[in-house]
Amino acid sequence: MRRLVWVLALALSAMVAACGGGQQEIGTTARLGGSNTRIRIVNGLGSYTIRYVYISPASDDSWGSDRLGASQVLRPGQSETWDIDPGTWDLRVKDEDGDTYTKRGIRLSSGKTYVWTVRLSDLDRRRR
Repeated sequence: MRRLVWVLALALSAMVAACGGGQQEIGTTARLGGSNTRIRIVNGLGSYTIRYVYISPASDDSWGSDRLGASQVLRPGQSETWDIDPGTWDLRVKDEDGDTYTKRGIRLSSGKTYVWTVRLSDLDRRRR
């Protein structure tokens, strides 16, 4: 019985490792697509932390889920890279104050990397 439990635990550990464990480390590459095309987001917001990152095909009407996940943030100077499929993409980040920063219509062909250093000057204008 102990041997069976040990074998099952080992198999489960191997499956979790193969899937990445559900967590991402800062500076790693998170997969969205199956190519070597990438989007890299760098936090250039001074003292503000980026709490949410959304990467969505430009043709989608919604942003989808947060690409950082519940336990990860981008502190000032940190970055994250995502593999994506070639195409046209929209990007949005939200900082710790809830301010949003958006880039739309980023066209990427195969093998290209788009780097967005998010700056305070990228702040979305608020409607009054």
